[in-house]
Amino acid sequence: MSPQSQYGSRPSVQESSVPHNPHPRRRDKLTVFHGKDKVPSKEQVDAFSKDLRDRATIPDHVYKTIDALPITAHPMTQFATGVMALQVQSEFQKAYEKGIPKSKFWEPTYEDCLSLIAQVPVLAAYVYRRIYKSGQIIPLDDSLDYGGNFAHMLGFDNPEMLELMRLYVTIHSDHEGGNVSAHTGHLVASALSDPYLSFAAALNGLAGPLHGLANQVLHPTASCQQIIVGFPLMMKMNCSYSLQCDCIIGKGGRSLNFLIVPTSYRQLSTKKLVGSYKR
Repeated sequence: MSPQSQYGSRPSVQESSVPHNPHPRRRDKLTVFHGKDKVPSKEQVDAFSKDLRDRATIPDHVYKTIDALPITAHPMTQFATGVMALQVQSEFQKAYEKGIPKSKFWEPTYEDCLSLIAQVPVLAAYVYRRIYKSGQIIPLDDSLDYGGNFAHMLGFDNPEMLELMRLYVTIHSDHEGGNVSAHTGHLVASALSDPYLSFAAALNGLAGPLHGLANQVLHPTASCQQIIVGFPLMMKMNCSYSLQCDCIIGKGGRSLNFLIVPTSYRQLSTKKLVGSYKR
């Protein structure tokens, strides 16, 4: 289906009365506009949500490709491999091989991006459950929204976790090009590589220990040359972390793993070690 036939022209995101660092309770001020100066109706939003659910099917060959890897393979390796296996369904590649004019490039690209958006949570949840939950896969729930469904497929169904995942997905969508993964995606796409190839390349950049992988490294007794919970990558507290922290504290979150993060950050800041890591 042409992206223009159901949802109107190419969508854009616009902010309305949003503070520089909006609090989670003010995220409703972020409005996704349908075309120019048009707010989507409930029917259009429902149709879009249904379209994403319809696109969320993962072909069997993708699961087989992931399953061919050792269970000990890093989650990012399995995730990127799965995205590459999805690439065979790229609408852009098919259209380019048929000689689509440059003015129409965006249409199959848009289709690929929508399919990727729909499939990525299913794929990520599969990798997570394969590694950490003995391969016991949880299917999509058509009654849930995008973020809620991701939490559900991971195995979390309490309302607080669903709400946190909605916030997490929202704030992490703001990666426009300044970091390694977003820049890599743009760079690879500039060669007219389709969105699957570009996104897989971005994931491989994200997997580096000075980027996304830093979030899993936790060494409370590490020297200043080692990355601790990702925070030495920043000279000041990341606003996306602050939003999540506010949400978790507001829900009564007090786990040791959660509390050690701000504690580590404060200690590093006090000792002026933030940013002191070996490149």
